[in-house]
Amino acid sequence: MLACTFVHNKFPNRAPKTAAFCAASWRLQRRSRDKLSADEVVATLRRELDQILDITAAPLAVRVYKWPGTMAQYGVGHLDRLERIRQLLQETPRLTLAGNGYRGIGVPDCVRTGREAAIQMLATWAF
Repeated sequence: MLACTFVHNKFPNRAPKTAAFCAASWRLQRRSRDKLSADEVVATLRRELDQILDITAAPLAVRVYKWPGTMAQYGVGHLDRLERIRQLLQETPRLTLAGNGYRGIGVPDCVRTGREAAIQMLATWAF
């Protein structure tokens, strides 16, 4: 499991008050992913939720989506490339980068890098 979001905490009206709405993300290599049935995926995620959060109750409803290539994965050497980019950016202080290709793929990471880039750009301008 890569992540588990308790949707009912973010959007209270998405589940009855006596239930929880959990969305779990997982990642397997394509060959493994294609071989696993929906039941096997659910069984694996349920085992992990039991181990991590002691959730043993059977789900009321389940949907499994197999979406290939949906989450960016940084390749081997990514941090070394980032360091080289950082060094090159020092030569051009009025250029900065933001987005999910650098230090985090989630929306909060993108917001953070956007804010950091804006702060850096504002610091280079004379007012």
